[in-house]
Amino acid sequence: MAMYLLSAEDEYHAEDHVGEKQGFLRRFQQGFERSFERFREGYQHALEHVLEHSRLFAAGFLAFCVLSCTVALVLGRDFFPAWTPARSACICVRAPGFASKRPRASRSGQSDHS
Repeated sequence: MAMYLLSAEDEYHAEDHVGEKQGFLRRFQQGFERSFERFREGYQHALEHVLEHSRLFAAGFLAFCVLSCTVALVLGRDFFPAWTPARSACICVRAPGFASKRPRASRSGQSDHS
């Protein structure tokens, strides 16, 4: 459908409109296209570089995966607080002497949620 509606005759050619006053939207769109083309060329260059050094990339990626698994094992499951619908994730320590509806922790260094 787009191919039918947007025929080659409808393409915009900037050289046909030299000297015309350009509105904000046209300047914005042309600036966006220039920036996007620079980004795309940089990304293409980065991919070509990775393909030229595929063994180095594979070794780095494997090292990143191993390091991520090691960190996950070291941190364990208690890194993030438990989150249940009945109990919101609240990480707080009460100082002795504050009134609370919850049972008090035996020492001030303990968390409310054990």
